Amino acid sequence: MNKILISCSYSFGDKEDIVRIDNAYTNAVLNAGALPLPIGIEEDEEKVNSYLDLSDGLILSGGIDICPLMYDDYVVTEMDFHDKRDLFEARLFEGAIKRNLPILAICRGLQLVNVLRGGSLYQDLVKSGFTESIHTKKEKDPFIDEVYHYVYINKDSLLYKILGKEKLRVNSIHHQAVKNLGEGIAINCKSPDGIVEGFELKDYKKFLATQFHPERLHLEEDFNKIFKSFLGGYGE
Repeated sequence: MNKILISCSYSFGDKEDIVRIDNAYTNAVLNAGALPLPIGIEEDEEKVNSYLDLSDGLILSGGIDICPLMYDDYVVTEMDFHDKRDLFEARLFEGAIKRNLPILAICRGLQLVNVLRGGSLYQDLVKSGFTESIHTKKEKDPFIDEVYHYVYINKDSLLYKILGKEKLRVNSIHHQAVKNLGEGIAINCKSPDGIVEGFELKDYKKFLATQFHPERLHLEEDFNKIFKSFLGGYGE
């Protein structure tokens, strides 16, 4: 059975730090026929390499914001970020590529890869002039687990190859998004108001990123197809 490494969310407070993982990720991997391997922040490079050596794929999960310093910006809005997670997941991403592992980057994961490739982010969509409120749903709203708006899919993309359709209704829970695109990135879908909702890498074919959350909808056929294709190495 394939073993899939999943980066965990991370929160911190005055008394303790907490590493957690949303069961939606583990359930999606299990439902697709693989074994999830959650991993918290690990600063020991040898241990990180050991995890990667055990794995058959990597999921970069959602979570808190990316530190603006990573894309040469300063904080312009209320944010939650943790630079150790940014650096740790950057190491996971590069390590997975070196091992030729399939990678699925979701929400924050998409944003991180864009930044690692030299791109930048809208720190807050509403404050950046996006008046449509379709993206910034809160965790208590139903739109995490329900489709809410359409994305329009580029026919010349891996995502179209997986789904075989030009538009898809997706869920939505994010207040940040891709601003300037990083190097070697090809957009595969956008929202009606022009936000990047997914992309791929021109120089690494075993990669897919979505701004929406397919793990929350993995029991639906289209979103399960994404996980099945990921486990299959996106067709190698």
